[in-house]
Amino acid sequence: MSVRDILYHPVSGKTNNLLLFIIALIPAFVLFPFPASVFSNGIDPPLAWVFNYLIQGKLSLGKNIIFPHGPLAFLMYPLPISSNLWIAISVHLAARIFLAYSLLKLATRKPPGYMVLALVSACTMLAINDLLLTIVQIIILCYLNFFERRNVLWLIPALVITPVTLYIKAFAGIVSLVVTLSFAGIMVYRTLTGLESRYRLLLFLIVPVIIPFLWILLYGDLNGFSGYLKGMLFLAADNSSAVAVYPINNWWITGIALFSGLVLILINLKNTTLVRYTILVGPALFALWKYGMAREDYLHTSMMFIFILFIVLIYHVLSAKFRIVNILLTAVVVVMFYLTLQKAYFFEPFHIRANGVQNLVIKAFNNKYFADTCNQSSERLIARNKLDKNIRDMIGDQSADIYPWDYSYIAANNLNWQPRPVIQSYASYTRELDELNAMHFQSDKAPEFLIWELRKITHDIHGGALESIDGRYLLNDEPETLITLFSRYELAASQKGTFPVFVYQKRKETLEAKTSIAGRTVARWNTWIDVPANSQDILKAMVELKRNTTGKLLSFFYKDEATYVYFLLANGDIRLYRIVPKNASYGLWINPLILNPELGKNEPLVRKIMFSCSNPGMMKDEINIKWGRVSFSKTDKSPGSKIPVKNPFYAFFGITENIHSVVILASNNSLEEKTLFWSSPGETKIFKTGRNKRLNLLPGDYSVSFEYPLDSLLLENEPNGYIVRTGVWAQAMPGAKAVYVISLEMNGKSLIWKAVDIQAFIHNQHMMNFITNYSILENEFLLQKGLVQKVYALNTGKFPVLLDDFSVRIETR
Repeated sequence: MSVRDILYHPVSGKTNNLLLFIIALIPAFVLFPFPASVFSNGIDPPLAWVFNYLIQGKLSLGKNIIFPHGPLAFLMYPLPISSNLWIAISVHLAARIFLAYSLLKLATRKPPGYMVLALVSACTMLAINDLLLTIVQIIILCYLNFFERRNVLWLIPALVITPVTLYIKAFAGIVSLVVTLSFAGIMVYRTLTGLESRYRLLLFLIVPVIIPFLWILLYGDLNGFSGYLKGMLFLAADNSSAVAVYPINNWWITGIALFSGLVLILINLKNTTLVRYTILVGPALFALWKYGMAREDYLHTSMMFIFILFIVLIYHVLSAKFRIVNILLTAVVVVMFYLTLQKAYFFEPFHIRANGVQNLVIKAFNNKYFADTCNQSSERLIARNKLDKNIRDMIGDQSADIYPWDYSYIAANNLNWQPRPVIQSYASYTRELDELNAMHFQSDKAPEFLIWELRKITHDIHGGALESIDGRYLLNDEPETLITLFSRYELAASQKGTFPVFVYQKRKETLEAKTSIAGRTVARWNTWIDVPANSQDILKAMVELKRNTTGKLLSFFYKDEATYVYFLLANGDIRLYRIVPKNASYGLWINPLILNPELGKNEPLVRKIMFSCSNPGMMKDEINIKWGRVSFSKTDKSPGSKIPVKNPFYAFFGITENIHSVVILASNNSLEEKTLFWSSPGETKIFKTGRNKRLNLLPGDYSVSFEYPLDSLLLENEPNGYIVRTGVWAQAMPGAKAVYVISLEMNGKSLIWKAVDIQAFIHNQHMMNFITNYSILENEFLLQKGLVQKVYALNTGKFPVLLDDFSVRIETR
């Protein structure tokens, strides 16, 4: 068999390729969304700087980075650094032109109406696609064109692009590999049935050859290659418990969409082309479903919706003829999934602009001015992260890293960056990833300095500075790495002000951490668990939270249930944080539970904990806890001898153990009896369950209210002012709406009014859930006379809400 026989199988019919190419240029350019060319502070925005910085001759610096973004991630959000921006724009335009051309080519042997549909489909996709979806769609179209035209040259782009995508972003690379594996399965079947030459299967060797070849091209050798692949597998593992968010879905809408899609497939089972297409895209669609419905915010869910829209449009292009039933079913699928998309967090309508040519021309002909403007804008956006001169002088040219994630500090201060493998703490959601960072800080590659940002873009419901993403506690993100930092680094400086930071430097003498077992406990969900007695060590809990069979199925087809831990403090306050079960299994942080280390005060210890879940029916009832105490020591002069060292935690965060907040007032209202500073509920609003009383808050009603005059507060020696903390336990159905309010008032008018949505805390509608709110009282407000602090709940919806056990604390910060 000749090379020609392998690469080309001619069929009848010719196409004017030049005309198709010209037509493809029009939507590709006109609908071109010029990439954002600036970056700012935060979690995701600094990643633009990170990968543009690394690609500029510093790739070896990021050789060991294991992150959802790969070394070619600068193509996703290029900056006007050197030629980065125009390289990326060229890649974007080439991909968009190829997408439109491939789609038009797919319709060339069909009636003219299909060409119109293909053009409309191309315009639609190019108007809302990003680079990653464009690449995945190109791969699918290449395989479809091969089946249509029997020209193996269509396979080469797909088989080359697939491994390249793995170096842009893990998600897109995995979806591309899934599509290619689906296509390979179809080809193997066709080979076994005699429809394909077995020699064509050799072309699939392109993928495993290019993957390591690209690594060598980027880094010069294969060192670190296996680690990168393993890291991608860790990141692609079932991480829905770590990153999932849970908006209120209308499952009737989503169910109708899924059912309509299934019916569409079933009624077209006699159409071989459509069946083959379903097999090709089905696994990728499932991957996009998991991607979009796990992290159910607009960014992720919109990618799922766009891919679904692409699938149904191509479904019609491939159809042998227009069928009303197909049109109706696909319309239902698209409309219902769009309604599902609207339920996602931070939803916004698609913005379609047709000024791509104008943007390209203006910015190309004024490139220097455009680049300077973008760079100046980026500098202004990250200026808040400028470090004090004494800190910059102390660090100098020595290596530094940022914790937990805002790398605009590196750019704003021109620091000598030494990155760790998992460059943002929240992404270390497995022990293997955590260990990579821990080993990095134990190695010679560890940076000399570590800048710890305290005021982050995330919001802690308790007003703390040690929050992570999605309501998690930062010290639970990567337990082993944190212990390593306590052992290897010490506080060298701190920056006060609006954006405080701690600066750590390597210890001259490394401490050794040792974990000893302090006991075991078998517990149940929603039950308070006693914490082992206080000691000077760090107390952690190794917690086994296991799914049952139903929960495993739900996790596979949808996502994990959200899991939480409640902390009951010695002063009666309650803290609530979401946890990642995989991290909790080897190191859930218990004591000391510090919220605001920048204030330098010791905080109450945890006395009890309780685990809760959005649906305990998906989990095994039994929770096994192994308590661990982490102690520290240093090497004695005598060989093999160790000297115990005081827990370095407090010194690490600059906390003075004998300084505590002063409690001004602590008030609890269980509704059982009249309580000072609280109004009395009407008896008709009390709901009794046994001896317990709960307040049935009806639509439009106010709850019992707390009122406390603030004139008695003393301002001396309270530079940080005061904080009001309040909580209540609530039970509500998904459609209920209510707010829990803290109001600082004078003469009946609110000076400060802060409300939290009760529904945001209802993770289990069948149980009572803890709602918390806080407000900081600045000293300038308290200089006024006649101030009254109020706390109350208001039902703003159409369904009742049950409330119980109100609490209010006022204390110094």
